[in-house]
Amino acid sequence: MIGLFLFFRSIILKIALALLVILSLIGLSYLVYISYKMLRRVQQQEAQEKLPSQSVQKDHLRSPQNKQTK
Repeated sequence: MIGLFLFFRSIILKIALALLVILSLIGLSYLVYISYKMLRRVQQQEAQEKLPSQSVQKDHLRSPQNKQTK
């Protein structure tokens, strides 16, 4: 009777460990996916911020020239 209990206990513990490993891998892959998504979003925002800032810098360069020609 005790041997049967220990046998089922070891099987249950192995199943629980396998489920824990699987859930941990799923959670880790989800975190990697979210961080990759956020990194791409930040890179896109930085790229969009660079384009207007370059045009603003060009406007600042042009404005003194416009003042001198007037």
